[in-house]
Amino acid sequence: MSGRLESWSSSDEGRRHFCPVCGSVAYIEFVSRDEIDLPFGAFDETGVFEPQYELWVKHREPWLPRGVRPDYEEEREH
Repeated sequence: MSGRLESWSSSDEGRRHFCPVCGSVAYIEFVSRDEIDLPFGAFDETGVFEPQYELWVKHREPWLPRGVRPDYEEEREH
């Protein structure tokens, strides 16, 4: 990742870092845990990382496969 990022508190727990030019979210960091969320579309090259789990699958596209990895309807407990 390169270039300047800006950020905003999207909730009490989360801070979204984004490109100030196009508005794309680069990543989300959390104040309560050592974890960041990376949007799938954040990578130029596909297949570099495989997710350990999926969040907010209640909004999953119907054509995406189910049961590939652990998933959570919304947020998972920490």
